[in-house]
Amino acid sequence: MTGRLERRNYEVLHDIWQIERFRTLSPFYLTRKRVIENLLRKNTNRKTTLIDIGCGIGDLISSLTPRPETIVGIDLSAQALESASRRCGTASFVLADARTLPIKAKSFDLAICSEVLEHLHSDSQAVEEISRVLDRGGIAVFTAPQNQKYWTNEDTFDRHLRRYDANDFLKMLHDHDFAVEDFLSWGWPLAFLFRRYFSSRIFDAGLHNNFAFGQTRLTRILAKCLAEVFRFDFLFKGMNLGLGIVAVARHSRT
Repeated sequence: MTGRLERRNYEVLHDIWQIERFRTLSPFYLTRKRVIENLLRKNTNRKTTLIDIGCGIGDLISSLTPRPETIVGIDLSAQALESASRRCGTASFVLADARTLPIKAKSFDLAICSEVLEHLHSDSQAVEEISRVLDRGGIAVFTAPQNQKYWTNEDTFDRHLRRYDANDFLKMLHDHDFAVEDFLSWGWPLAFLFRRYFSSRIFDAGLHNNFAFGQTRLTRILAKCLAEVFRFDFLFKGMNLGLGIVAVARHSRT
């Protein structure tokens, strides 16, 4: 019963986010995506076997360069997977829960788990599953929202269960046989200030409900410009003050 309810929650999220359009309209998403793409580029080649857990509409998969020959996307939203299949025809997609992956152990050498763990009651179980399906020495790229003090109504709307303390996040990875090789915090100070004094106030006032999604050209331009401005924040990526955290971890199980 719980599994069906959670699956329905992800279908609802797919609807309320209007994901296909949202991706190009959020400077926060564009900023995080740039970080992930840069990290994946360093760890990907044609022979890479990759699994994207919580792949959504396949936006990260579709932008991979170089593109691995073996790609599997996992998600709990059937709607999202339909979109992903249209975008990424050569990849395989599976409707499944991150905590019970229908995948053989040691099947992949690269995993993505972006903005997934904060939605799960048993986030540690999902990390354990990622550890299981990665081969020894495999790489996982994790992202999650940071700092419970940054909680806003947007987190509630997005059905987050938590924002992470960096040390707690690192400990969870370590407990499941991951050695963190790179760890950074994105989104401070400019993205943080923009969220606090502009985007969150628009959300709290309900003005986002009146947004004309059909007239998005200017909004896309503004989002891209903001994402460029937010590059300044990477000067402070080691300070753990940002809106989100990104970890690159190598599987260290013997």
